[in-house]
Amino acid sequence: MPTTDNLPREIAFWGPSSSGKTWLMQSLARALHKINQDDPEFEYVLAQPEAVAQAQAKAFQAPQNQATADAYDKVWMFQRKVRPEHDTPAHRLSAHTHSIVVRDAPGELLMQGVNNVVMVPLRDAQCVIAVLDPSLIDNAAAAPATQPSEQAAARQGLAALFGASAAQAAPTPQTGAAFQYTQAQYTLMVSNLLQLLASQPRPDRHVAVCVTKVDQLGVLGRNPWQVIEVFFGAEMTQVLRGFQGRMQIEAFTVSAAGYLDTTREAPNFDPGTRSLLAPERWQPFAVETPFFWLFTHLERKRLAEGGGGVPRWYFKRDRLARYIGYPTRTY
Repeated sequence: MPTTDNLPREIAFWGPSSSGKTWLMQSLARALHKINQDDPEFEYVLAQPEAVAQAQAKAFQAPQNQATADAYDKVWMFQRKVRPEHDTPAHRLSAHTHSIVVRDAPGELLMQGVNNVVMVPLRDAQCVIAVLDPSLIDNAAAAPATQPSEQAAARQGLAALFGASAAQAAPTPQTGAAFQYTQAQYTLMVSNLLQLLASQPRPDRHVAVCVTKVDQLGVLGRNPWQVIEVFFGAEMTQVLRGFQGRMQIEAFTVSAAGYLDTTREAPNFDPGTRSLLAPERWQPFAVETPFFWLFTHLERKRLAEGGGGVPRWYFKRDRLARYIGYPTRTY
């Protein structure tokens, strides 16, 4: 596979192997298919450059749940294109293309510090999506003291925050995971990432922190920062908050598998087979929200700087005023 180290990393996608990055990208394609049906003004396309012609087919295919074993990049291209019947100046300046570089690496490499060959290529990214996968947390090793009384206290605290159902829904190790981490180990990986980004400051760098598999956590509708603290520990929250003065960091909860019904009580996921229960009813949950947040930032930045194919006679305030934002879905 040819190297992608010299490609511009407009958006870099970070996470240890088995954290569901491929699932998330393919579920984004599926979500965009639904948005295409609802948006009469724009068309949304996501594909890998060597397979653009297959984008439509891939939008209907549920991903295979396989971990990648080696450190390498996968490049995806996102396009927002104007439909011919809505070809206006405002629509044209709101049509953009973005590259998304997914860097996959075993977690043991991500814990080795910020100056290794796996991490350094992320340094120049303007935006980063960092995946927090609760199923990779080894709860049995998450804390040195696991007395029944302490476990009960933790359950009580979880129930107080999220209700009784969430107290019974803490993620358990998933069959087939390449590696499991303590909360401290996962926090160390994220800390290394943020230290690397801080070592190469960029104006208005944005980091979207995505808690995945929210369908299996029983915390639907809860504040993402609370979800991070409950499932990844207070230290993870402190690390993320501590870097907010040096970059824009926002938290999101998403599910690549989604739910079986509109009440969003039954996950569309079989933990035994680690696959969708009903592929024909596959509707990912909120996976587009972190991407649209980053796209909006990058596009408004382009318009403010006069880039992105914007006519030079547009004043900055006119360009931003004419910009058409991304559709929002109620979750």
